[in-house]
Amino acid sequence: MPMSAPLHSDAHRQPRVVVDVGSNTIHAFTVEGKELKLPVRLGALVEGATPGQRQLSSPGIDALVEALQQVIAHFEVNQPEQVHAFATSAVRDSTNQGYIVEQVLHRTGVRLAVISGLDEAGLTYRWAADWLVQQHPTLTQARLGMVDIGGGSVELATGVGLQVEEAISLPLGTAWLTSTSDPEVEPQRAVQRWRDLIAQQWRRPDTITLAGRMVVGTSKTWATLGSLCSDNPDAAHVDRQRLGELLQAPDRILHLLQPLALSPGRAQQSLAGAVVAHALLEHFDGDRVVVCPSGALREAYMTYVLGVLATPTSQQQKAAGLMVAPKLGGDAPRFPSEHAPRYHAPRPGVTGDWVATCPYRPARYPCGAVHVQRLS
Repeated sequence: MPMSAPLHSDAHRQPRVVVDVGSNTIHAFTVEGKELKLPVRLGALVEGATPGQRQLSSPGIDALVEALQQVIAHFEVNQPEQVHAFATSAVRDSTNQGYIVEQVLHRTGVRLAVISGLDEAGLTYRWAADWLVQQHPTLTQARLGMVDIGGGSVELATGVGLQVEEAISLPLGTAWLTSTSDPEVEPQRAVQRWRDLIAQQWRRPDTITLAGRMVVGTSKTWATLGSLCSDNPDAAHVDRQRLGELLQAPDRILHLLQPLALSPGRAQQSLAGAVVAHALLEHFDGDRVVVCPSGALREAYMTYVLGVLATPTSQQQKAAGLMVAPKLGGDAPRFPSEHAPRYHAPRPGVTGDWVATCPYRPARYPCGAVHVQRLS
């Protein structure tokens, strides 16, 4: 069968429900603002101690399927094609990824898209930079950096203003780190173990640098750390010195994190995230990270891949009566916000992927499109 059709039967048909399959939460939402959050901790159901050997367990696959079935029932979906689900590291980094996608399709009728770590980093940077420029228009040409500390992976990206330049995804997710050492039993030993694992990743030859850049952090972890380090919730930031002081007593910071935890086990993950954040600031000799509202990847995916939301800056333009496309930069292709992007055949030699025309791709990556894996 030629791979030239869109993910949906109508090239301009938009999904009713979009589902973000994360490592800690499965979050379903509609463009009308309705949402459903299911605390399905897929990251804790991944087997395998080292990157490249992880796989989502059978209970994890069952939990994912049951969650999608619950989404379909909750939103009274009549056709599975009305649901667009995308997954990140919990599925992406699993050696049984193809089996997961097949099981989801067979048992729910939903085609699960799997986005790469580079795409996740590029998308998140684009949205975070858009948000930052909206807050501070003078930063349109500023050298920026972005860090997303997730449950399964950590994404870094750099760019100038809204244009992303470099990106990388590192296997340092907080769910995985806490699976390597229990901070409740030996907090000091756990912190040191995590620091050693983080240091190994900093020695990678392809690691990018955030030195000399204004850095924005986006994730639940950054939001939690911002609450600890900043007295002003409207201008949250994570300060290197303050974070370092807190980490001198891991049991104390763990106690402070308990009331802020969104679900059982999240306090431990936030502690692991604090170690990642502090190690990152030390490595790049940064003083602080500005905290962007969480949910950047979901918003970015709906905006730049599915084309069903406006960007933060284009929302301002629409309010002024200007119906213009978002500023995308470079020679990258554009698509009107009222249409879903075009899906077309993958690059030569690449099989099992749908490729969506999308303009945020890091310059280091040789293709100007986002690869959304489709194995069925």
